[in-house]
Amino acid sequence: MTNLVLVSAPPHPDATLQRTAAQADERVLRLVREERPHFEIDGSTLRAYGSYLGLELWSAENAFGSQCLMAVERSKNLFSEAGCAPPPADLFIDVSSWGDAFDGHPGEGIIRFFLRGATVDAYIYFLPGAD
Repeated sequence: MTNLVLVSAPPHPDATLQRTAAQADERVLRLVREERPHFEIDGSTLRAYGSYLGLELWSAENAFGSQCLMAVERSKNLFSEAGCAPPPADLFIDVSSWGDAFDGHPGEGIIRFFLRGATVDAYIYFLPGAD
């Protein structure tokens, strides 16, 4: 008798963004203050992770001790998406091709960004049956 064991590996990210040395400029600081005041993000903790498909990724800590992850669409001067989670929760945000004012998705679906310490992993998901 042969036993068959199936092992499923987690999906590989479509991109991994490394933390950069970029400093938050006045535009990013203004977006944090004006568009997400209820997050109470500490602007001095903002960290950049580069950009992906036209979105700049930033992380920060807030007044409640939570990590926050933000996708900034600089060309439209807005947050496309942002979220916070207390440790030890996994922190991720979904930027969709609809409702988030984001035009850079390569199809219909979402981009899920996971904060993983000094990196942000990006996963592209397409809607089933979408062209």
